[in-house]
Amino acid sequence: MRIIKKTFGTLLYTLAAVGLLSLPVSAAAEENESSISSTVYASSAGFNTCFGDSLSDDCRAIYDALVWSYIDAGTGLSNGYTGETAISLEEWKYSYTVEDPDKIYEGDSYLEQKEKVENTAAYAYWAFVHDYPECFWAGDLTVNFKSWISESDPTLLYIGKVTVVPEEQYNGWKEKCPEFNAAVLSAVDEINSMLESDSDEGILRAIHDYICDRSDYDYAAASSFGTESCRYAHSAGGFFLEDNASIVCDGYSSAFKVLCDRFSIQCVLIAGTGRSDVHMWNAVYLDGGWYAVDVTWDDTSYSDAYFLVGSDTPTLSGETFSDIHTPDSTRFSSNKAVSFVYPELESEAYG
Repeated sequence: MRIIKKTFGTLLYTLAAVGLLSLPVSAAAEENESSISSTVYASSAGFNTCFGDSLSDDCRAIYDALVWSYIDAGTGLSNGYTGETAISLEEWKYSYTVEDPDKIYEGDSYLEQKEKVENTAAYAYWAFVHDYPECFWAGDLTVNFKSWISESDPTLLYIGKVTVVPEEQYNGWKEKCPEFNAAVLSAVDEINSMLESDSDEGILRAIHDYICDRSDYDYAAASSFGTESCRYAHSAGGFFLEDNASIVCDGYSSAFKVLCDRFSIQCVLIAGTGRSDVHMWNAVYLDGGWYAVDVTWDDTSYSDAYFLVGSDTPTLSGETFSDIHTPDSTRFSSNKAVSFVYPELESEAYG
């Protein structure tokens, strides 16, 4: 066999932008290699423990490689590695027939298989960055492919390897991993000293109050993603890397999940809309049920009206939580739509 390296272009998956737009995507019962529309990338069944658990085997292979490459197995924090990760695809059989030997990277068969690999990478990366906000520096993702042409059959080509390269959101972020990790562990120590109860409810209360007491909502950053003036506001880095944290909803919710992870409390990032605005909040698993926590709105309203609430819980306005919080489980990662299932909340508040 001779090896031909082909870069299909740069695919950009932005950490904060993946939660901004929606496009309905239906999931089929089985993967059909001849049809993109019937390919299952993530299960449409109920939420399990994390987004990674809902991925197809192919998506999970990339997801697991990302976790292995960038997350410390002992602490669950970023391990400081920020280079590329290569995943072998030989067993996936993403093969296609070359319709014109002079145009091996053209034709419907090629475009179909290329689209499948791109979608596979998009699903894996979205799940990874939402399951691991500890990897706070991760922004855009570059995806490259290698293709092999069979010497015995020049009409047969298959995609044999994908290389993924997460890029840092802002220059210098990769070097901030040790500082970020130290700040997280320091926060854990402080929260432990604050605990009035070592129950999960007590720990969640302490985490909630710890973030509210040390944060201010950054109204300017809410409308200026991607600029240096709001470099940390949209990630957990905004909370852990600044003495006086100035963050927005995805900064609040990501920091909340990072700290829940340290205490082994199951927590999920939920993207959608709060009233009519793009928003992010959390759901936590407590005593057999899922409950919502919106640290952002509690901090800005100086209340705990959005702490451990159910879908039908009345809020400060008298509307229920679900009236003014609408999850959007189908997201856009660059030009790729990814569809995931969120946990279903209990109807009533906890307790």
